[in-house]
Amino acid sequence: MYNDILKAITDEITTKDDSVAKTTRVQLRSNLVYDKLARYLDELEGKKMILQSPLLITNKGRDFLQDYNRISN
Repeated sequence: MYNDILKAITDEITTKDDSVAKTTRVQLRSNLVYDKLARYLDELEGKKMILQSPLLITNKGRDFLQDYNRISN
């Protein structure tokens, strides 16, 4: 789930001009109900992979995505 959420945030940031992801769009991209998404966002923020206000991915989150993609390939 972390990968799906981080990827959704990254995709949302790269497709928008304001470089900030919207929670609703991340929810739709990651196919989660809002309460579960909110719980995962809290966990990811606790692990310092994202910032919630505004919704951004950190370098640690980007490193996670790179490692996940490398391992899955």
